[in-house]
Amino acid sequence: MLLRIGYELIYDFPQPTPIILLVNIVDSRVCDLVVPDRLVVEPAIPITGYRDAFGNRCHRVRAPAGRLRLTANGVIRDSGIVDEPVVGALQRQLGPQCKGRSQSRRPSARPRHRRFLG
Repeated sequence: MLLRIGYELIYDFPQPTPIILLVNIVDSRVCDLVVPDRLVVEPAIPITGYRDAFGNRCHRVRAPAGRLRLTANGVIRDSGIVDEPVVGALQRQLGPQCKGRSQSRRPSARPRHRRFLG
């Protein structure tokens, strides 16, 4: 079956902010892409691609102050077969929040909305 994939992320940055994005399909599924999931950034700004220490495809951008819109759309071929569960896999509880960090601290950017396509 063919599945439409994609996203739209919109942020408002109060000041220029460097960000690292990990938003692409994992490499093990790239061969299944019928239409690639190309990252589009508005406004158009330079994007630097690289691989991190784990082999993930990453994008580095310096977001300007104001609105930043990230989108991608693609199509992937999938068998529809559910992945086998990993018997005995551990699920860990989240630890307490870091001490000394203010609970009311505003993040540098807040997404206005997210819409997943599919």
